[in-house]
Order: sequence, then structure tokens, then C-alpha cells
Amino acid sequence: MMDREYVGIRQATQKGYIECEIGGVADFSYPTSKLRRGRVQGGGHVCPTLTSQSMGICRIEKIVRGGAGRYAA
Repeated sequence: MMDREYVGIRQATQKGYIECEIGGVADFSYPTSKLRRGRVQGGGHVCPTLTSQSMGICRIEKIVRGGAGRYAA
């Protein structure tokens, strides 16, 4: 079994970020906001919110460059 990989998404928490599992979803609406919360919920397994904008909710993917096992977003 492979270990799960995470990426830090900036969020208004004490740590300044919250972990989102690779393959999870995050809300990137208002990317420069320093007060934004709720970008990642359930480790990225829950869609953070419904929005009226067509952009903002993104799936986090890992891109491996070169060699076998190549995959992309």
C-alpha cells in the first residue's frame, strides 16, 4: 500500500495552510485573500462549496515528468 501524498493549500488557519490529498479538490476562488477559509474540506474528498463561478474548484493532480508511469492532470 502506498503512502498518501498531500500538498499544503494556503488557508486562514493557525498553521497558515491545510493539507489536501493529491487527487482531492480545493477551492481556489479569491487566491490572494488572506482571510479565506474552507478551501479544503475532508482532506480534499469533499467539494468545498457550490459557487456561481465556473472557475475556482480544482482537482489537485500530480504530474510525473519523464520515464514510465507518466500521468498528468
